[in-house]
Amino acid sequence: VCLSVCLSVCLSVCLSVCLSVCLSVCLSVCLPVCLPVCLSVCLSACLSACLSTCLSACLPVCLPVCLSACLPVCLSVCLSVCLSVYLSVCLSTCLPACLSVYLSVCLSVYLSACLPVCLSVCLSVCLSVCLSVCLSVCLSVCLSTITLLMCCRYVLDNQYTSSTGSKFPVKWSPPEVLHYNKYSSKSDVWSFGVLMWEVFTEGKTPFDGRSNVDVVDEITRGHRLYRPHKASNDVYKLMYQCWHERPQGRPSFSELLKRIRLLAELAD
Repeated sequence: VCLSVCLSVCLSVCLSVCLSVCLSVCLSVCLPVCLPVCLSVCLSACLSACLSTCLSACLPVCLPVCLSACLPVCLSVCLSVCLSVYLSVCLSTCLPACLSVYLSVCLSVYLSACLPVCLSVCLSVCLSVCLSVCLSVCLSVCLSTITLLMCCRYVLDNQYTSSTGSKFPVKWSPPEVLHYNKYSSKSDVWSFGVLMWEVFTEGKTPFDGRSNVDVVDEITRGHRLYRPHKASNDVYKLMYQCWHERPQGRPSFSELLKRIRLLAELAD
């Protein structure tokens, strides 16, 4: 009896003490140490298993779906948004600025370069054409009036006198007519030179404002009519040769005709 009672009491006491000690030791020592280790091992194992499973199984499926469906949609959306923004900004800002700069540059280039060149070319062409036309018309008029100088005179040995003894125009006459009343075809050449001067001055009177006495004095001292503004140097040189002091120094009408035709060709 004593043995059984003592054994049972000892066993119960030992078991309760050992159990309480073990539980307290486990809760105070083992659990704080083992739980983090177990959790880290479990999480790493599970995460690696999940990732390997997803990468091996989901990636081959998701990647073609994204490339075939998501990528075109994203590209179309981005392109439409960018194009609309670009067009709105360019049409509202860049295009007017570019047009204004282009127009200002073109206008400045036209005014600084094209307009002076075109104007100078047009003026030179117009002046050359008008001068050639005026010269040809004036010379043809001068040639057509040569015969009028010989209508009222009789010709004898290339010299002639007035048929009626009437007065002669002093301002159109050479020195030999003024001093000796001596007429010839060379005196008509002098008068033709004065006629050319009248044509190129558009009908001005030679030696205007001077009396006949003054004109005779000036011609005797070698003074001649000035060059008209519309007569070129070559035309005035021809006029001046018609006013040579000696009749022998003046060209004949045949020489005048050749030289006038040459001037007309050069003017054309």
